[in-house]
Amino acid sequence: MTTTAIKEIVLIDDQPMNIKYWKGMASVKKIPFKGYTNSADFFANLPENKTEVAIYVDYHLGDENGEEVYFKIQELGFTNVALATGETTLIHPLVRQVGKEFPQHCG
Repeated sequence: MTTTAIKEIVLIDDQPMNIKYWKGMASVKKIPFKGYTNSADFFANLPENKTEVAIYVDYHLGDENGEEVYFKIQELGFTNVALATGETTLIHPLVRQVGKEFPQHCG
């Protein structure tokens, strides 16, 4: 099994402060980062490479359902998608669920 290195991180989160924090952490780790406050902006600017990008979707995405956005992104063929949430209980058995912290394994 081959592992593809993550070359870009995307966060879709309606809280600008979270995006700002993740942007700073990505800068420290020298990994490209894009942040969007809604899914429409993300879908209008899709990453070119579907395997070398890690996409994190806020579960409580303002007026949007983060879980639905998660599945739409997967349907487009992106392979590394996670639902970022503070929830500790399993949201859906087919969803990769992570905390809201910046991913330490990147960069």
